[in-house]
Amino acid sequence: MLFVGELEVPADTAATAPATVTMDLAPGRITSIGIFFPYKRGAFVGVRIMEREHQQWPTNLDHWIVGDDETVQWAENHDLEETPFELRLEAYNTDDTFAHTVYVRVAVEELQAVVAAASGGLLGSIGDFLGLGRSGGAG
Repeated sequence: MLFVGELEVPADTAATAPATVTMDLAPGRITSIGIFFPYKRGAFVGVRIMEREHQQWPTNLDHWIVGDDETVQWAENHDLEETPFELRLEAYNTDDTFAHTVYVRVAVEELQAVVAAASGGLLGSIGDFLGLGRSGGAG
């Protein structure tokens, strides 16, 4: 599943009082994140992603992701196990004249797929240990 967030950041928005928007997600595993910074606009804007009251990305606390005419993206392996299944985008804007918008995309592997993959791996390992092979029968 792909979730998209959009955050318009007013001019002169301080990092100490950032603009925010909440992205509602679904239970599962975050597999990738991308943040698009528009051309000649993004250099003014810094973004961080929060889960509950904790900064998740960037990992180094009190830092922000900044870009200009680029999508900053990375693979992730982060489980969403507790409600609410959401992330909060926060951003500042040092431009004293114009608002700027950043776009965030979050890919989430559905919970059923995560559980099936984990169970299959565990059950397969137990079967291997017992000499049953991957097919579940004697072999």
